[in-house]
Amino acid sequence: MIHQPSRKLVLFLLIGLLLFTACKKANDSASLRPAPSEDEDRPSEEVTSSSSSPLFPKPDSGKEEGSRESLPEGKEGENFRREFLVCLDPGHSAHASAKGESIGPGAKEMKRMASLGSAGIRSGVGEYEVNLDVALLLRDELESRGYRVLMIRESQDVLVGNVERARMANEAGADAFLRLHCDGSDNPRAKGAMAVTISPDNPYHPENYRASYRLGQALVREYTRATGLVARKSWTTDTMTGLNWAEGPAVLFEMGFLSNPEEDLLLQDHEFREKMVQGLADGLDVYFGEGSDALKEKEDKDE
Repeated sequence: MIHQPSRKLVLFLLIGLLLFTACKKANDSASLRPAPSEDEDRPSEEVTSSSSSPLFPKPDSGKEEGSRESLPEGKEGENFRREFLVCLDPGHSAHASAKGESIGPGAKEMKRMASLGSAGIRSGVGEYEVNLDVALLLRDELESRGYRVLMIRESQDVLVGNVERARMANEAGADAFLRLHCDGSDNPRAKGAMAVTISPDNPYHPENYRASYRLGQALVREYTRATGLVARKSWTTDTMTGLNWAEGPAVLFEMGFLSNPEEDLLLQDHEFREKMVQGLADGLDVYFGEGSDALKEKEDKDE
């Protein structure tokens, strides 16, 4: 006969044994699962980021979201270029005037207000026609790249003096004033493209020289690279009314010689004009693409 205390002890031991067995099975089962990773410990970027939403699929390239590679082509450039206003001035027009105007602010020296410009030695096409046709193509190209563009004229049937042209650019706050022209010479062998800017000692706006010269160099380099035309030495002069009145970076760009038989025909060719436009637009990209310097100059000017 088992005493009462002994039966209680046996019951206690049995309960303990059952508890020990249950705990051991639970531990064995848990040891079969892998330890949680850091991604399981906290929400991953892929889960919490809007880029994993069906409306904003994560880029397939594997690049970090917002990097240059993950943006649509040209997007960064478009955003950057919207900061700048380019004023395009197709030189001359179908109307001329012998009326004089001051060569610079406060100057007593006078120059003719407007002339017809030169004409193609073979094509007979007027310079003012070439200038406008190229300017309109360039406007479309610049706008497609994201720039804001102001046209001094969009028609041949206007009379606009050089002072008025510069004032239009000034009042609009243009970041670049690009005056498009074609050259002419008594020498039919003269050829090539050239940038004309004010000199460092300009009596009206000498502060514009550095930026204007840099703009001219960028335009000549990219234009001649795109077209294959010869790059002529830049000309600095204080005799150009439109440049003297400009309150910001300004360049008179000679796109080629209408007095040269070969260049005259090239300047009339549509495919060649596409190259001209690409070169000029690339030149502006290079100039404004100097980034912080160009933006700093703009901010200083706006202040």
